[in-house]
Amino acid sequence: MTKFDVDYPHVRENADIVAVLAHYQVELNGEGEQRKGLCPFHDGERASLNVNVSRNLFKCHACGSGGNIIKLVQLLDPELKNPRLAALQVAMLSGISPKPNGTAVPARKTVPKEPVVAGENGEPVSGGNDAEHGDGRVYNRPLTFALQLSPVVAGEDSMANRFIEKHGISYERLPDLGIGMAVRGSMGKRLAIPIRNQDNELVAYCGLDIGLLEDTSEPTYKFPPKFHKELELYGWDVAQYFDRVVLVADVLPVIKYGGASSKYGDTGFGVASIMGTNISDEQLALLAEAASQVIVAFDGDEAGRETAPQVAGRIAESGLWVKVHRHADGHKSHEDDIETFCRRFGEV
Repeated sequence: MTKFDVDYPHVRENADIVAVLAHYQVELNGEGEQRKGLCPFHDGERASLNVNVSRNLFKCHACGSGGNIIKLVQLLDPELKNPRLAALQVAMLSGISPKPNGTAVPARKTVPKEPVVAGENGEPVSGGNDAEHGDGRVYNRPLTFALQLSPVVAGEDSMANRFIEKHGISYERLPDLGIGMAVRGSMGKRLAIPIRNQDNELVAYCGLDIGLLEDTSEPTYKFPPKFHKELELYGWDVAQYFDRVVLVADVLPVIKYGGASSKYGDTGFGVASIMGTNISDEQLALLAEAASQVIVAFDGDEAGRETAPQVAGRIAESGLWVKVHRHADGHKSHEDDIETFCRRFGEV
């Protein structure tokens, strides 16, 4: 099964929320459309959980938990936070197919693969990372190696340190994201940024020029030749767990703000990048699977002002709530301090 083998509206509309809750030992009272039960997300003796069995929605008026049936399974089962896996679990428990006119199949869980360290020269020890499904669709094959990177730590005087401090990025974020300096190979003299898919599998490294390259014709961002960036959203391995997603064109806002949003405001939000200014059908599908609100926040330059409404229009066509945030002229989406950025988008 792949992320394209699940029809999320079909699962949400045709699932059996009573059967799903029963599997997780949550009993409901009543037999009508609206039913009540003990909320599984907090301790309490009153039946504060309200369930609409015809619309497959739940809401607890005591703790505030609520959402659709896929969100319910994400909250109930920590191993099924991925929306695709949660939807497959819902389909299995409901006895339905994940797609219309399909065959009901059991949900499966993704088993993470341990990466193999790269060779002595810092280059991959395996071939390209693109592959095809049986029906010919291309996908990014998970890597079987990890680049040997030089860590960027506080207190040193290097070009990497000056870049990190200039852009206000926390040093603590770098090891969390696996970011470091590539000292040799095709990513040499670049800040190497791991890119993970929605199943948290490493599928590529992106090399960011921080001013060490002698050849000024080199691109600011370098991607492997066989990597299909249109199939991924940078930061989606984390952002997919939030109802609200701030969508940016660059990867720097994800690095800078992605781990801080839950500290400000009541709801929190995810930050994801399309790694460019055009959104693909595959990236739209990722957003539609998990997000309910998308805020497009491109840079305040000419390119950002021109392309942000176009991207927002495509998102709106997919049925999602979308809003365009317009930065001041010339303002980059990563130039806010963390608190300003997080408070702004946490309160939209």
